[in-house]
Amino acid sequence: MRTAVRLDGLPESLQQKLRGQRGPQKAPRKIQTAIRYDVDIIDAFKAGGPGWQTRMNQALREWLRGREKA
Repeated sequence: MRTAVRLDGLPESLQQKLRGQRGPQKAPRKIQTAIRYDVDIIDAFKAGGPGWQTRMNQALREWLRGREKA
């Protein structure tokens, strides 16, 4: 666990900036990648509105689960 750092001796603008910083983060569960899909596939997912990438991820996950059972 990290110890708190006192900011009261610093200029106010720097105090505000440092207060807004995030601490150590968990290991990422997702990665960013570039992949090409057919236009109609992307259009179909986008037609569902916001969250289309999450739905696409879920569809791929379900497909993988189906293959594991086979």
